[in-house]
Amino acid sequence: MNIQIAIENLVKYAHKLGEERYSKTGFMALKLDEEAYLLTRSDIELKAVKETNINGYNMDEGKVGRLFKARPDIDALIFLSTDCSINISKKNDLIRPSLDDLAQIIGLDVKVAKNFSDEELIGAISKRNGCYIRDEGMLALGHSLEETFAAIRILEKSAYVELMAEGIGPIDYISKLDCYRMRRFYKNKYSKTNKNSHFKKPLYDRNEAKLRKQIVECGITMVDEGLVQGTWGNISSRLDDRHMLVTPSGMDYHKITADDIVKVDMNTMDYTDQRKPTSEKGIHSAMLKMKPDCNAVIHTHSYECSVFAATGKELKVDDKIKNLILGDIQVVSHAMPGTSRLTKGVVKAMENKNACIMANHGVVCCGVDLKQVLNMCRDLEEVANKSIKEKNKLK
Repeated sequence: MNIQIAIENLVKYAHKLGEERYSKTGFMALKLDEEAYLLTRSDIELKAVKETNINGYNMDEGKVGRLFKARPDIDALIFLSTDCSINISKKNDLIRPSLDDLAQIIGLDVKVAKNFSDEELIGAISKRNGCYIRDEGMLALGHSLEETFAAIRILEKSAYVELMAEGIGPIDYISKLDCYRMRRFYKNKYSKTNKNSHFKKPLYDRNEAKLRKQIVECGITMVDEGLVQGTWGNISSRLDDRHMLVTPSGMDYHKITADDIVKVDMNTMDYTDQRKPTSEKGIHSAMLKMKPDCNAVIHTHSYECSVFAATGKELKVDDKIKNLILGDIQVVSHAMPGTSRLTKGVVKAMENKNACIMANHGVVCCGVDLKQVLNMCRDLEEVANKSIKEKNKLK
């Protein structure tokens, strides 16, 4: 790996984490090759990290080097100390996934290391891409900084859900078998999808170009506002009576271009020789066909609504968005992502409404256009946050 590019990437992702609502202190490391790695200084706030705050080390130096040696399959790691990760580390020795993205990117469960010792950390990250560390925070691993950045955000979200669910209701955890299926799908398919930069670029007119640009901009906004983490979530917009435009599967929203957006036949699900579309294309097609006045659909993995997704509790909405949503938010029973069972559940829940929560998964909203639907997703987060604070008696 080019050392200058590696340094620039560390600075970029350090600043991204430093801008997050929960970030405090931590460090990031990136493997250069089998002999050396780069490490940010842990005494510098992430948002203030500069190129001069990044040092290089031989692989046989330091704790980070020993972690890289213990997990030769990974190339990046991030440690963060946050209120949620510290608090959840005091309550449990092991966290079971209540959200599908945790099962996919981290593993069948998340261990809590008793301390920062090599033995505890290496044991906690065995067959897992992350762990919590008692009274310290959390550690995420990945094949790239992009993947590790997503993993640390999902670990934080999962800690938040565990803590806030106490006032909402008991968590309905995902079965071990389904966690295994999700993890296998992520490792063998999802994380490898659309990685080839060579594909047949589509031809399109001005109207389609405008819609493609809107989808790209919407995706970036969703990531930056924390409505999704990593490559999860998806977006669609009606193109005409037969076709829709959807986001590609497994791609970083900040890297998606207008050419990467996929044109899909809503009747046949055919998308010819383009990028592979989101695995949730069935939900998008069903919504657009069922609701003629609906021209856009967004699926998020947002923090606040995830508490209700994990507990299966209906979200009561206020007058501010009741007319848009057409009532309170139902929770669709758990089903594996991308399956016809999940699509059928969403269709039933949204037959007379414009939003629903998928158990252990996330939110689906639809509306007149992307601007309206994005605002709906934001409003739902506000409503969920208000409810969580009230029921947990927080200020």
